[in-house]
Amino acid sequence: MNPIKLLWSFYGRIGRRAYAGGLLLNLALAAAAIAAVIYLGKDQPRAQPGGPLDPLVAYIILPGFVLFSWAKLALAAKRLHYLGKSGWICLVLFIPFLGLIAVILLLFARGDDYDNAYGPARQAAVGLEPARS
Repeated sequence: MNPIKLLWSFYGRIGRRAYAGGLLLNLALAAAAIAAVIYLGKDQPRAQPGGPLDPLVAYIILPGFVLFSWAKLALAAKRLHYLGKSGWICLVLFIPFLGLIAVILLLFARGDDYDNAYGPARQAAVGLEPARS
């Protein structure tokens, strides 16, 4: 699956490895974006505590947070589809402690070995047996 479809689409199903890889890719992109913001803001004067928010933060960090949250929700929705559940359950990720538990469960829960309403089952590379993921 290509990375753009993996991170931005809410359609389809993904297994445990694709979900873990997508989370790592999303984390790497977020770290790169934060490093870029730090690099771009290194020559800026320091804001006074309690002063106005730096425009760099407002115009770059906030949209970045929205984009990375979208990718996290898309990954969780596709993983829930693989489990035969509605993608709307991924909104649980916004609840602080429950979201962490949900991510861990999605990493380890075994998916459906059969077709469901969200797409066909993945076939094994050799033979026609359903894959275990």
